This record gives sequence, structure tokens and C-alpha cells, in this order.
Amino acid sequence: MINRKLLNKCLGMALFLCITFSGCGENTEEQENLRKEGIQYIQDGKYQDAIASFDKALAEDDGSYSKLEIDICLYKAKAQIMLGRQDEAMKTYTAMIDYEKDSAAYFARGCMYLEEGNKDLGLADFEAGIKEDKENFDLYIGIAQVLDKYDMKELATEYLDKALEIDKDTEEVVMHKGRIYMLKGDYTNAQKNLQKALDKGYDKANFYMGQLWSMQGDDNLSETYYKSYIDSGEAEPDELYELGRKQMDAGEYKGALLYFEAAQKSDKPISDSQSLKKNIIICYENLKDFQKAKELMEEYIKAYPQDEKAQRESLFLETR
Repeated sequence: MINRKLLNKCLGMALFLCITFSGCGENTEEQENLRKEGIQYIQDGKYQDAIASFDKALAEDDGSYSKLEIDICLYKAKAQIMLGRQDEAMKTYTAMIDYEKDSAAYFARGCMYLEEGNKDLGLADFEAGIKEDKENFDLYIGIAQVLDKYDMKELATEYLDKALEIDKDTEEVVMHKGRIYMLKGDYTNAQKNLQKALDKGYDKANFYMGQLWSMQGDDNLSETYYKSYIDSGEAEPDELYELGRKQMDAGEYKGALLYFEAAQKSDKPISDSQSLKKNIIICYENLKDFQKAKELMEEYIKAYPQDEKAQRESLFLETR
């Protein structure tokens, strides 16, 4: 039987790979709006409607292959899987690969093969993804995390070690190596590399330094580094929102909340404040902070009284 929860988390990782590493292209406003509509349908459990919205968005294609369209295809496959249509999702990933050989699609299809028990094809897709994007640290890390979940721990470590072999000394590469040492439990080398990235002025390393200290039980120091990352002003609120949504899709609600709340506190405008507020509530619910979720839900309903699903969710929170 397909473990849909685990597969859904793996596909959340694929979406994160898409926003982080896929190429750019020209997108229409209609594509953007249909994509948002489809994502909202997924959140509301209306998966068939989501697929229809994504198909309309893809019909707007002008012949290019943009980051947005990769993202739309990955969300379409997610909706197909939630409907139990694994065969259709597999075709969606295969079409992406046939068209572009996209590493995120290879990763997602590899996850599906593993879940179906086809280890050889799954590992072959992971290797194909790496071949297309040999310096994609998030891809190495994503593969390692998936292999760990399927009890292939030695192979997972091999992928982390392969990433450490990337022979560059840029601040971004040094930061990613710090992340990998952290995953391997080598906190000394993790801190050394992350600090080196910070010394080079790479503010994003603050986020992973925050994770490192959280893993070692120092929440105060962890929050200091998280705050430094957010205060750096490096990320736009829409980017923070997108990163948070990817974290939430992967089941990482604490990380998602960090990005969402940073986006909310930004002085810059965000394009979809309603979805942002709703997702913050979802994060607090999944983190079992029902009192905070209830308070935010009351504020949300006052602002968006037409949201019937939120009205029903509010009744649920009243009982917690």
C-alpha cells in the first residue's frame, strides 16, 4: 500500500528543489493567478479543481520552460497523488523529464519508484538528477533524507559525502558543506564551515547556524542567528512565503513558521496576505499550539468572513 503521507513529504522536498534551483523564464499574470488558485484548491482538498487550474496555467505556455511551469507541474502531480492517481503523476514527471530533464522531476519520480518498491529505478532517477545538476547541494541532501527514511542509511551517507567532494571555496558552497556536516552529526566541522561563510558575508548561513544551535539545545543562541538572517533584509517577503510553503509541504512546520512570520513582519508588500495568514494558523495547529492558532483564527475570520472552511476550522479549535 502506498504511504501517501511519506510520499507527500518527499514531493514537498521536490517543490523546494524547484524554487531553489530551477531556471527562470517569462510568465504571464494569468499563469501566476491560476497557479495560486490551484494551490488554494489543494489546501482546501479540492484536488480535481486544482488539476484543472494547473492545466489552464500550463496551456498559457509560450514555448519556454520556466521555473513557474516546473512548479506548476510538480503541484499538478501532487494533486494527482492525493486523488490516488499515481500512474497519472508518474506520467506528469516523465513528461517533465522528457521535455527538460529537470532534476526536481527526477527526484520526485525517484521517490515514487521507491514508494512502489522499485529500488533500482528510484536510485537510477536520483543518479540522473545528480548528473543534470552536479553541484546542487539541496538535491544531494534531499536524496540522502529520502534514503534515510527508506532505511538505506549507508547509501544516504554516501550522497552526503559526494556533496562534500565538490571542490569550490565560495561562501555558498562552504555554507552548504556546513549543513552537510550538521546532518552527519559533525557539529564541530558544521560550525567551522558555517562561521566561515558568515565571515565571508554570506548572511543565509545564519539560518543554518540557528538550526545547528537548536539541534544542540541552545534555543536562545539559535533564535539570535535566526533573527540575524531575517534582519539581513536579504529575502523578499514573497520569497520568504514561497520558502515557507515549501517547508510546510515537506512537513517542516517549525521552519515554515519562521519564514511565514518573517514575511508577515516585512515592511515590503506581499502578494497573497490571505494565504500567508492561513498558513501561519496551519503551522501553529500542526505544532500543537492550539491556543495561538485559535487567536489567529479569530483575527482571520474577522478579516475574511467569506471563508467557510475557516469558519468550520474555528469550531474545531474551540474544542481543543
